[in-house]
Amino acid sequence: MKFSCLCSAAVSLFGCVASGQQLRTEAKLNTPVPIRQAITCEKGALIVGSGEDGAVYAWTLPNTSPVKMDNAGSSVRRMACAGGNSFAAGFRDGKVVVVDVASGVIRQRFEAKYAVQAISFSPEGSLVAIATNGMPTQLWGVRTGQRLAVGVTNLGASWSTAFSPKGDVFVSADEDTYIRAYDRQGKLLYSADGGLLESFAITFTADGGQFAVAGAGGTISLFDTASGKKLKSSNSGGNPVWTLTMFPDSQQIVALEVDDFRLAPAEIALWDMRAEMAKPTGINPKDVIGTGTNEGHALLLRQDGPEALSVFSLQ
Repeated sequence: MKFSCLCSAAVSLFGCVASGQQLRTEAKLNTPVPIRQAITCEKGALIVGSGEDGAVYAWTLPNTSPVKMDNAGSSVRRMACAGGNSFAAGFRDGKVVVVDVASGVIRQRFEAKYAVQAISFSPEGSLVAIATNGMPTQLWGVRTGQRLAVGVTNLGASWSTAFSPKGDVFVSADEDTYIRAYDRQGKLLYSADGGLLESFAITFTADGGQFAVAGAGGTISLFDTASGKKLKSSNSGGNPVWTLTMFPDSQQIVALEVDDFRLAPAEIALWDMRAEMAKPTGINPKDVIGTGTNEGHALLLRQDGPEALSVFSLQ
Protein backbone atom coordinates (compact mmCIF):
# COMPACT_ATOMS: atom_id res chain seq x y z
CA MET A 1 0.00 0.00 0.00
CA LYS A 2 1.29 3.47 -0.86
CA PHE A 3 1.12 6.32 1.62
CA SER A 4 1.27 10.04 0.95
CA CYS A 5 1.83 12.87 3.40
CA LEU A 6 -0.71 15.67 3.48
CA CYS A 7 0.75 19.11 4.19
CA SER A 8 -1.04 20.12 7.36
CA ALA A 9 -0.36 20.76 11.02
CA ALA A 10 -2.24 17.59 11.90
CA VAL A 11 0.01 15.47 9.71
CA SER A 12 3.14 17.04 11.16
CA LEU A 13 2.01 15.71 14.54
CA PHE A 14 0.73 12.32 13.46
CA GLY A 15 3.06 11.47 10.60
CA CYS A 16 1.93 10.21 7.21
CA VAL A 17 -1.73 9.52 6.51
CA ALA A 18 -2.94 6.95 4.02
CA SER A 19 -4.09 8.25 0.66
CA GLY A 20 -7.73 9.27 0.73
CA GLN A 21 -7.76 10.04 4.47
CA GLN A 22 -7.38 13.49 5.97
CA LEU A 23 -6.99 14.79 9.51
CA ARG A 24 -8.64 18.02 10.54
CA THR A 25 -7.82 19.82 13.79
CA GLU A 26 -11.05 20.31 15.75
CA ALA A 27 -9.69 21.70 19.04
CA LYS A 28 -6.52 22.44 20.97
CA LEU A 29 -7.07 22.11 24.72
CA ASN A 30 -5.00 23.11 27.73
CA THR A 31 -4.07 20.33 30.16
CA PRO A 32 -2.66 21.18 33.61
CA VAL A 33 -1.14 17.67 33.77
CA PRO A 34 -0.63 14.89 31.20
CA ILE A 35 -3.88 13.05 30.44
CA ARG A 36 -3.82 9.26 30.53
CA GLN A 37 -7.12 8.55 28.79
CA ALA A 38 -9.93 10.63 27.34
CA ILE A 39 -13.41 10.24 25.87
CA THR A 40 -15.78 12.45 23.89
CA CYS A 41 -19.44 13.03 24.76
CA GLU A 42 -22.33 15.14 23.50
CA LYS A 43 -21.28 14.64 19.85
CA GLY A 44 -17.79 15.91 20.50
CA ALA A 45 -18.80 19.00 22.48
CA LEU A 46 -17.61 17.52 25.79
CA ILE A 47 -14.16 16.02 26.38
CA VAL A 48 -13.42 14.19 29.62
CA GLY A 49 -9.98 12.93 30.62
CA SER A 50 -8.26 11.39 33.61
CA GLY A 51 -4.97 12.98 34.58
CA GLU A 52 -1.73 11.59 35.96
CA ASP A 53 -2.55 13.36 39.23
CA GLY A 54 -5.65 11.18 39.74
CA ALA A 55 -8.08 14.01 39.00
CA VAL A 56 -10.64 14.11 36.20
CA TYR A 57 -10.72 17.07 33.81
CA ALA A 58 -13.63 18.13 31.60
CA TRP A 59 -13.63 20.54 28.65
CA THR A 60 -16.91 21.94 27.35
CA LEU A 61 -16.11 23.28 23.88
CA PRO A 62 -15.37 25.93 22.75
CA ASN A 63 -13.71 26.49 26.16
CA THR A 64 -10.10 25.31 25.97
CA SER A 65 -9.42 25.23 29.72
CA PRO A 66 -10.85 22.39 31.81
CA VAL A 67 -12.86 22.09 34.96
CA LYS A 68 -10.99 19.96 37.50
CA MET A 69 -12.82 17.34 39.52
CA ASP A 70 -10.79 15.90 42.37
CA ASN A 71 -11.00 12.19 42.94
CA ALA A 72 -10.76 10.83 46.46
CA GLY A 73 -10.38 7.23 45.31
CA SER A 74 -7.85 5.39 43.20
CA SER A 75 -6.96 6.41 39.67
CA VAL A 76 -9.75 6.17 37.11
CA ARG A 77 -9.75 2.86 35.24
CA ARG A 78 -12.57 3.43 32.72
CA MET A 79 -14.86 6.32 31.74
CA ALA A 80 -18.13 6.62 29.83
CA CYS A 81 -20.64 9.24 28.75
CA ALA A 82 -23.68 9.29 31.03
CA GLY A 83 -25.91 11.74 29.11
CA GLY A 84 -27.13 15.17 30.09
CA ASN A 85 -23.63 16.69 30.24
CA SER A 86 -22.47 14.11 32.74
CA PHE A 87 -19.99 11.24 32.71
CA ALA A 88 -19.19 8.10 34.67
CA ALA A 89 -15.84 7.00 36.05
CA GLY A 90 -15.05 3.44 37.11
CA PHE A 91 -12.27 2.36 39.46
CA ARG A 92 -10.16 -0.67 40.32
CA ASP A 93 -12.12 -1.28 43.52
CA GLY A 94 -15.39 -1.62 41.56
CA LYS A 95 -16.78 1.79 42.40
CA VAL A 96 -18.54 3.69 39.60
CA VAL A 97 -19.61 7.32 40.05
CA VAL A 98 -21.78 9.50 37.81
CA VAL A 99 -20.63 13.12 37.86
CA ASP A 100 -22.39 16.29 36.67
CA VAL A 101 -19.86 18.35 34.72
CA ALA A 102 -21.32 21.78 35.46
CA SER A 103 -21.42 21.36 39.24
CA GLY A 104 -18.89 18.60 39.83
CA VAL A 105 -21.50 16.89 42.04
CA ILE A 106 -21.65 13.08 42.13
CA ARG A 107 -25.17 12.17 41.04
CA GLN A 108 -25.01 8.44 41.71
CA ARG A 109 -22.69 5.68 42.96
CA PHE A 110 -22.58 1.99 42.10
CA GLU A 111 -20.57 -0.71 43.88
CA ALA A 112 -19.74 -3.32 41.25
CA LYS A 113 -17.22 -5.04 43.61
CA TYR A 114 -14.52 -5.81 41.03
CA ALA A 115 -12.19 -3.76 38.81
CA VAL A 116 -14.22 -1.98 36.15
CA GLN A 117 -13.56 -3.07 32.54
CA ALA A 118 -16.27 -1.07 30.74
CA ILE A 119 -19.33 1.11 31.37
CA SER A 120 -22.28 1.79 29.05
CA PHE A 121 -25.48 3.77 29.62
CA SER A 122 -28.80 3.31 27.86
CA PRO A 123 -29.56 6.27 25.57
CA GLU A 124 -32.15 7.80 27.90
CA GLY A 125 -29.81 7.32 30.87
CA SER A 126 -31.99 5.17 33.12
CA LEU A 127 -29.84 2.01 32.94
CA VAL A 128 -26.13 1.28 33.05
CA ALA A 129 -24.26 -1.91 32.19
CA ILE A 130 -20.96 -2.46 33.99
CA ALA A 131 -18.38 -5.06 32.99
CA THR A 132 -15.81 -6.06 35.61
CA ASN A 133 -12.95 -8.52 35.87
CA GLY A 134 -14.59 -10.60 38.61
CA MET A 135 -18.09 -11.52 37.44
CA PRO A 136 -20.42 -11.30 34.41
CA THR A 137 -21.70 -7.93 33.22
CA GLN A 138 -24.06 -6.26 35.69
CA LEU A 139 -27.17 -4.16 34.96
CA TRP A 140 -27.96 -1.28 37.32
CA GLY A 141 -30.78 1.24 37.69
CA VAL A 142 -29.38 4.76 37.52
CA ARG A 143 -32.15 6.45 39.51
CA THR A 144 -32.16 3.93 42.37
CA GLY A 145 -28.50 2.92 42.32
CA GLN A 146 -29.62 -0.71 42.70
CA ARG A 147 -28.32 -3.71 40.79
CA LEU A 148 -31.08 -5.19 38.66
CA ALA A 149 -29.46 -8.23 37.06
CA VAL A 150 -26.21 -10.13 36.54
CA GLY A 151 -25.33 -11.82 33.26
CA VAL A 152 -23.91 -15.28 32.71
CA THR A 153 -20.66 -16.79 31.41
CA ASN A 154 -19.28 -20.30 31.13
CA LEU A 155 -16.12 -19.13 32.87
CA GLY A 156 -14.38 -15.90 33.75
CA ALA A 157 -15.91 -12.44 33.69
CA SER A 158 -16.45 -9.79 31.00
CA TRP A 159 -14.20 -7.50 28.98
CA SER A 160 -16.61 -4.99 27.50
CA THR A 161 -20.26 -4.00 27.21
CA ALA A 162 -22.34 -1.60 25.12
CA PHE A 163 -25.97 -0.51 24.85
CA SER A 164 -27.70 -0.32 21.49
CA PRO A 165 -28.53 3.23 20.31
CA LYS A 166 -32.19 2.20 20.57
CA GLY A 167 -31.68 1.16 24.20
CA ASP A 168 -33.58 -2.09 23.80
CA VAL A 169 -30.56 -4.38 24.17
CA PHE A 170 -27.06 -4.37 25.57
CA VAL A 171 -24.22 -6.64 24.52
CA SER A 172 -21.40 -8.11 26.59
CA ALA A 173 -18.06 -9.43 25.32
CA ASP A 174 -17.13 -12.11 27.82
CA GLU A 175 -13.86 -13.80 28.81
CA ASP A 176 -15.13 -17.20 27.65
CA THR A 177 -15.03 -15.64 24.11
CA TYR A 178 -18.82 -15.55 23.72
CA ILE A 179 -20.80 -12.43 22.86
CA ARG A 180 -24.05 -12.22 24.82
CA ALA A 181 -27.06 -9.97 24.30
CA TYR A 182 -29.55 -9.02 27.03
CA ASP A 183 -32.82 -7.09 27.12
CA ARG A 184 -33.51 -4.10 29.37
CA GLN A 185 -34.41 -6.38 32.28
CA GLY A 186 -31.10 -8.24 31.99
CA LYS A 187 -32.69 -11.36 30.45
CA LEU A 188 -30.32 -13.30 28.19
CA LEU A 189 -31.48 -13.13 24.56
CA TYR A 190 -28.71 -15.17 22.91
CA SER A 191 -25.06 -16.16 23.04
CA ALA A 192 -22.94 -15.78 19.90
CA ASP A 193 -19.60 -17.43 19.27
CA GLY A 194 -16.96 -14.71 19.27
CA GLY A 195 -14.12 -16.95 18.08
CA LEU A 196 -11.15 -18.57 19.77
CA LEU A 197 -9.86 -15.46 21.58
CA GLU A 198 -11.46 -12.81 23.77
CA SER A 199 -13.12 -9.68 22.38
CA PHE A 200 -12.19 -6.38 24.02
CA ALA A 201 -14.32 -3.81 22.18
CA ILE A 202 -17.90 -3.35 20.94
CA THR A 203 -19.48 -0.66 18.77
CA PHE A 204 -23.00 -0.37 17.29
CA THR A 205 -24.20 1.03 13.99
CA ALA A 206 -26.24 4.22 14.33
CA ASP A 207 -29.57 2.43 13.87
CA GLY A 208 -28.62 -0.32 16.33
CA GLY A 209 -29.28 -3.03 13.77
CA GLN A 210 -25.73 -4.35 13.81
CA PHE A 211 -22.74 -4.31 16.10
CA ALA A 212 -19.04 -4.98 15.65
CA VAL A 213 -16.64 -6.65 18.07
CA ALA A 214 -12.88 -7.09 18.04
CA GLY A 215 -10.15 -8.20 20.39
CA ALA A 216 -7.17 -10.47 20.84
CA GLY A 217 -7.53 -12.13 17.43
CA GLY A 218 -7.08 -8.85 15.56
CA THR A 219 -10.15 -9.27 13.35
CA ILE A 220 -13.29 -7.11 13.41
CA SER A 221 -16.55 -9.07 13.18
CA LEU A 222 -19.98 -7.69 12.35
CA PHE A 223 -23.09 -9.22 13.95
CA ASP A 224 -26.83 -8.85 13.44
CA THR A 225 -28.23 -7.42 16.67
CA ALA A 226 -31.60 -9.17 16.53
CA SER A 227 -30.31 -12.70 15.96
CA GLY A 228 -26.62 -12.66 16.94
CA LYS A 229 -25.71 -14.05 13.51
CA LYS A 230 -22.18 -13.20 12.41
CA LEU A 231 -22.43 -11.35 9.10
CA LYS A 232 -18.80 -10.91 8.12
CA SER A 233 -15.28 -10.40 9.46
CA SER A 234 -12.31 -8.33 8.41
CA ASN A 235 -8.83 -9.68 7.96
CA SER A 236 -6.52 -9.62 10.99
CA GLY A 237 -4.04 -6.79 11.28
CA GLY A 238 -1.79 -8.99 13.39
CA ASN A 239 -2.30 -7.01 16.60
CA PRO A 240 -5.00 -7.20 19.29
CA VAL A 241 -7.71 -4.56 18.85
CA TRP A 242 -8.37 -2.59 22.03
CA THR A 243 -11.01 -0.04 20.96
CA LEU A 244 -13.51 0.37 18.12
CA THR A 245 -15.19 3.58 17.00
CA MET A 246 -18.04 3.56 14.49
CA PHE A 247 -18.26 6.47 12.04
CA PRO A 248 -21.64 8.26 12.32
CA ASP A 249 -22.54 7.05 8.81
CA SER A 250 -22.06 3.42 9.98
CA GLN A 251 -19.91 2.62 6.95
CA GLN A 252 -16.46 2.64 8.53
CA ILE A 253 -14.88 1.65 11.84
CA VAL A 254 -11.69 2.98 13.40
CA ALA A 255 -9.71 0.33 15.30
CA LEU A 256 -6.94 1.08 17.78
CA GLU A 257 -4.53 -1.85 17.73
CA VAL A 258 -2.07 -2.51 20.56
CA ASP A 259 1.03 -4.64 20.86
CA ASP A 260 0.82 -8.02 22.58
CA PHE A 261 3.18 -7.31 25.44
CA ARG A 262 2.86 -3.70 26.67
CA LEU A 263 -0.66 -3.01 25.35
CA ALA A 264 0.77 0.23 23.97
CA PRO A 265 -0.81 1.71 20.79
CA ALA A 266 0.64 -0.03 17.74
CA GLU A 267 -1.58 0.95 14.80
CA ILE A 268 -4.73 2.85 13.89
CA ALA A 269 -6.65 0.92 11.25
CA LEU A 270 -9.76 1.74 9.26
CA TRP A 271 -12.28 -0.86 8.12
CA ASP A 272 -14.76 0.03 5.42
CA MET A 273 -17.43 -2.55 6.17
CA ARG A 274 -18.21 -2.88 2.45
CA ALA A 275 -14.70 -4.29 1.92
CA GLU A 276 -12.82 -7.26 3.30
CA MET A 277 -9.62 -5.56 4.36
CA ALA A 278 -9.06 -3.38 7.40
CA LYS A 279 -6.34 -1.01 6.23
CA PRO A 280 -3.70 0.79 8.31
CA THR A 281 -4.18 4.56 8.16
CA GLY A 282 -0.49 5.35 8.57
CA ILE A 283 -1.37 7.62 11.50
CA ASN A 284 1.21 7.47 14.27
CA PRO A 285 -0.66 5.99 17.26
CA LYS A 286 1.88 7.28 19.80
CA ASP A 287 0.21 9.44 22.47
CA VAL A 288 -3.33 8.73 21.15
CA ILE A 289 -5.27 8.52 24.41
CA GLY A 290 -8.82 8.17 23.16
CA THR A 291 -11.29 8.13 20.29
CA GLY A 292 -14.84 9.35 19.74
CA THR A 293 -17.21 10.94 17.24
CA ASN A 294 -18.78 14.28 16.43
CA GLU A 295 -21.73 14.94 14.11
CA GLY A 296 -20.08 13.45 11.05
CA HIS A 297 -16.64 11.99 11.74
CA ALA A 298 -14.54 9.81 13.97
CA LEU A 299 -12.28 11.68 16.40
CA LEU A 300 -8.78 10.99 17.70
CA LEU A 301 -7.55 12.54 20.95
CA ARG A 302 -3.81 13.03 21.31
CA GLN A 303 -1.71 14.24 24.23
CA ASP A 304 0.71 16.79 22.76
CA GLY A 305 3.27 17.19 25.52
CA PRO A 306 2.44 17.77 29.18
CA GLU A 307 0.13 20.77 28.69
CA ALA A 308 -1.89 20.24 25.51
CA LEU A 309 -4.57 17.88 24.24
CA SER A 310 -5.49 17.93 20.55
CA VAL A 311 -8.73 16.69 18.99
CA PHE A 312 -8.60 15.63 15.33
CA SER A 313 -11.35 14.38 13.03
CA LEU A 314 -10.60 11.61 10.55
CA GLN A 315 -12.23 12.41 7.20
